[in-house]
Amino acid sequence: MAAIAAQVDAEAAHSGLPGFAVTVTRGTSLLCAGGRGVDHAGAPMTATTPLSLASLSKSFTAVAAVRLAARGEIALDRPVVAQLAEFDTADPRGALITPRHLLTQTSGLTDATAHAEAIDNAWDPAGAVARLHSATLAAGPGARFAYTNANYEVIARLLEVAGGAPFAEILRREVFAPLGMVDTRVGARTDTQPGAVSVLGVWAPRTWPASLLSSGGAAGVVSTARDMGRWFGFQNGDGAPLLSARDLTSMHVPGDPRRTYAMGWIVDDATADHPVLGHTGSMLTRSSAQIIDPRTGIGVAVATESASMSDDTYEMARRLYATAAGAPVDPPPPVRQIVDGVLAGASLLAAILGALGVARARRWSERRASSRRWTVVLRLLPSAAALAVMLGLPWIGGVLFGRTLTWAVLFTFLASVTTLVVVAGTAGAVTLVARVAALRRIARLGSGS
Repeated sequence: MAAIAAQVDAEAAHSGLPGFAVTVTRGTSLLCAGGRGVDHAGAPMTATTPLSLASLSKSFTAVAAVRLAARGEIALDRPVVAQLAEFDTADPRGALITPRHLLTQTSGLTDATAHAEAIDNAWDPAGAVARLHSATLAAGPGARFAYTNANYEVIARLLEVAGGAPFAEILRREVFAPLGMVDTRVGARTDTQPGAVSVLGVWAPRTWPASLLSSGGAAGVVSTARDMGRWFGFQNGDGAPLLSARDLTSMHVPGDPRRTYAMGWIVDDATADHPVLGHTGSMLTRSSAQIIDPRTGIGVAVATESASMSDDTYEMARRLYATAAGAPVDPPPPVRQIVDGVLAGASLLAAILGALGVARARRWSERRASSRRWTVVLRLLPSAAALAVMLGLPWIGGVLFGRTLTWAVLFTFLASVTTLVVVAGTAGAVTLVARVAALRRIARLGSGS
């Protein structure tokens, strides 16, 4: 416990995060539950600070599904369409999707085919399912792994219909209450997400409107470090009081051919000398991570009210896992600070080049007034390209991440890169305008003489 406390202190000293909460368990023993730094309001982070778990929510949704399946209220291997009449897709293969496919992310739905941005903006599971009517499948059910929140929104709606209650009540009844997770809930419509995003090394406050928040099965759970200790005691135990040992073990087994994703858990081969299970979460200004190791009984969670390009929480969780396992841990590397520093330097350079481009536009144009037009166009291309990249950044991000990205999303987990692109694009635009205007003035003067 002393080693874990020392490692948490080292993480606080090196991470640069405004604040974070940590849970470390071994078996049913709680080794650490607390926080470092402050929350968005300046209050100290503690073991009872409520934090959004984002995609860590999937593991809770999965437990509720297996609980209902154990009682015969749903069937994991029966097609969803036979159990949820409102579920429909534009792809005939959708009729073959089972709850097990959804839980193991092997349904064939992807962010692109399921229109992820529409699903993520649906407030409740019923709304999310309604938006899947035009969805298609990228592969047949069970053929391959593809991560998408849509799978867990369908599961959440199935649980509502089978359990006869709103999803929030289903999780409270089936998971939170039996485990004694008294401070854990599913987010409400009135919640906000105040926090901070890292912009070129500076933490900028940001609050998100409720219309962008989730109350569904993919990312709706809000919990505390203390309650996560109870969660890990169950996950690394024998299933009591929620499941049989057999059912709990089955949830930790990947369902895809490449053995990537279990029910709400990603197989992690890099943290230890044997596979462990982990998951990350990122939503708006919140980041989180959890790791469990049923073999050793170690459980680790880290959650923050901040978002950046680097996955600080999972790397912190890995180092805390190593500490709990008695393995040596190197000092946390300042990856985010280095990357943000480089991007800040590049942004400053772009701004300086833009200012010089405007200041020297007349001289630049005079030197090229008699050049061939195509050579002048070539000289203008770099400035035009910087502008084009800026204007097309949401589309470029959509291609890279498989979904449409808004400027609001780009200015969260990609805030530093987006800032650099905007600064460079603006510098390119003003340079381009200044040079073209100078060329036109010179051309008018020449024609006048």
